[in-house]
Amino acid sequence: MDKSGVPDGFDVKALEWIAKDQGFKVKHQPMDWDGIIPSLNAKKIDIIASGMSINDKRKEQVNFSIPYWNIEEVIVAKKDSTLTV
Repeated sequence: MDKSGVPDGFDVKALEWIAKDQGFKVKHQPMDWDGIIPSLNAKKIDIIASGMSINDKRKEQVNFSIPYWNIEEVIVAKKDSTLTV
């Protein structure tokens, strides 16, 4: 969300570009992360456009498109630090 409460960000802009290219309209409906997949499966929303990583559990619940962005997750620490877990 931007400072005025309007949905914003990479995924929002990407979906707006796709919608314009494909000729459909988008109404963004921000919601809690835990409710995204249940809302899709209950047909309360039509699509999820929110940095969601593909994993086996999610593949059992929803159909994924071809990824439009790949992110590599890493851990960063100071070179001389000792990691405590």
